[in-house]
Amino acid sequence: MAAHPAAAHGRARSSHEIPSHPFEAGFQTDAIKPQEISWHLGRSPAATEQSGSRTHLLPQNALIKTGPLDHADWNYKPVLGWIQRQRFRLALSLLPKSRSGRLLEIGYGSGVFLPGLSRRCEDLHGIDVHNRNQEIADELAERGVSAQLRLGTAEALPFDNRYFDSAVAVSTLEFVPNVLAACREIARVLKPNGSLVVITPGFSPLVDFGLKLLTGESAKNDYGEKRESLMGALEEQFEVREKRLFPPVAGPVVCLYRALRLRLRDCRCPIPGRRQTPTVPSDSRLSSR
Repeated sequence: MAAHPAAAHGRARSSHEIPSHPFEAGFQTDAIKPQEISWHLGRSPAATEQSGSRTHLLPQNALIKTGPLDHADWNYKPVLGWIQRQRFRLALSLLPKSRSGRLLEIGYGSGVFLPGLSRRCEDLHGIDVHNRNQEIADELAERGVSAQLRLGTAEALPFDNRYFDSAVAVSTLEFVPNVLAACREIARVLKPNGSLVVITPGFSPLVDFGLKLLTGESAKNDYGEKRESLMGALEEQFEVREKRLFPPVAGPVVCLYRALRLRLRDCRCPIPGRRQTPTVPSDSRLSSR
């Protein structure tokens, strides 16, 4: 696990910690290579991603551990880190290349992906069940990233109707206790033409064995049946406009991640004036970075 920020804050990173990945303006960056991204509905991945694009992640020494499911430090481990970072590359590949208006990250965890998302929007927000939002916002502000971070759950988002142009959930919805309620809430706060980008792990005995081998974690204990049921919950409110896999030519047995860009179904637009009062159930789990 990553060192606590009290011990790591202000420490200069040595060049050997994450070899071959340069820093830009205090962020960990990885070049996005088109051949690493996805298979895009029969089109070459090179047709949908610019090779010069980069992800921008919060450096390891700035990460704040927010709970037992917050594994942001995995992004900096050999082999496992490269695999983990594909999620962020997939998410960026599905977001508009131009900056959108208001964007929400659901389950931002330690904020590791917020620097990258800040480059795709004018107004960045995050929601998570932990209460370290101000500490993380301060770490981001030191690096020139402005984000409004709030305590809350995906099942009761503390935002007005049709508030966001985009929402992103990376390795998050499979941990939400009531994913149907979460999908309805995301639909409520998205504008009618807004996009939801979801990155979720694949599921098969082979993939689960790989997780156990690399991390020691049990997929069954972490996810239960949530991975299998997630698509049904999403499709109640949204329609899939784009789907990508990693690895790009993966079948269900070896698919590590599924990436989806979704739009609201016409008949599911939220009713104006409806807003839920946010609550934080004791068993809610979002932070999974």
